[in-house]
Amino acid sequence: MSETSRKPGAAQRQFFADQLRMLFAAAGRPALKKVVSEAAAVARAMGSDRAVSVQRVSDWRSGTRLPASFESVHPVLVVLIRSARELNSEPPVTGLYSLKQWESWWKNARGQTGTPRTEKTPPLVPQGVRPYKGLASYQEDDARLFFGRTQSVRALADVVTAAHGQGPVIVTGASGVGKSSIVRAGLIPLLCGGGSDFRPLVLTPGTHPVARLIELIPGLSDVEDRTDLAAVQTALRAELERHSATTLLIVVDQIEELFTQCSDSAERIEFLRLLEIAATGYVGDAPAIVVATMRSDFYDKAVTSPVLARALERRTKTVQPLERSDLVEVITVPARMVGGGSRRAWWT
Repeated sequence: MSETSRKPGAAQRQFFADQLRMLFAAAGRPALKKVVSEAAAVARAMGSDRAVSVQRVSDWRSGTRLPASFESVHPVLVVLIRSARELNSEPPVTGLYSLKQWESWWKNARGQTGTPRTEKTPPLVPQGVRPYKGLASYQEDDARLFFGRTQSVRALADVVTAAHGQGPVIVTGASGVGKSSIVRAGLIPLLCGGGSDFRPLVLTPGTHPVARLIELIPGLSDVEDRTDLAAVQTALRAELERHSATTLLIVVDQIEELFTQCSDSAERIEFLRLLEIAATGYVGDAPAIVVATMRSDFYDKAVTSPVLARALERRTKTVQPLERSDLVEVITVPARMVGGGSRRAWWT
């Protein structure tokens, strides 16, 4: 059976490719010829005489093809993980150094997913509400229509709360996989709803990210030296007091805009420095939790920034494509919530 584009969905194949590119970057971006040569030696040591070509590994990395068997990619992963560990003992994302996790990612890409979940009866929403967002991201107000990501949202909340005081958290994944929706319609309502003491602030960096941050936290404009840790955190705590909150939840959606829209490198550095100060507990608890979403194809650019490199190495959550059972929930549950409205009206 040939390696394919065949049954696995494009999103799952792309996720596998994204992870493989990230592993290559973590391993120091070794030449493909060198990786293939060392992988052949590993395969021989494992009792196999099968070898892969440079072109085949390149196709796996680009997402053009998927390994026909896990055994074929296993020696390549061994070589890359070994090199990555020599450079960084901790993986930039959870599971990147785990062969068991790689096998799970490969199975998901091949369409070998888990068992279906039991359905819950959702509450009804007023007739006329459109239950589907199409290609648009879900926002905070769409939380009641956001389904299929319960486990991912809870896992992200665990990562975020565990990282409080340690620095920003990066939510990464392929373009269109649902990073913004998970944060906006999942994480924010979970952490900030029900009388929570969190105050959410959401922005995209745009061309002038520092100005956008100051729009949300006006007290920062009064800080003469925004490299002064104490002064910046004092301004943030004043913002908390104004809103009777204990912690700011600063969400930077599409942080890759720092590289695509912000042409001022000094402002980019200042913005990232402010985020790190806000999310780091230098004295006592940090005044903020910072969560940023980032497309995985910007990994190479992001690691050139010390702030983002530290976050990617230590505090990252990767969003995977929806599994079949999740996709069924995404499609069917919002429809049931409408309570009998015209199906045609959902799409018009």
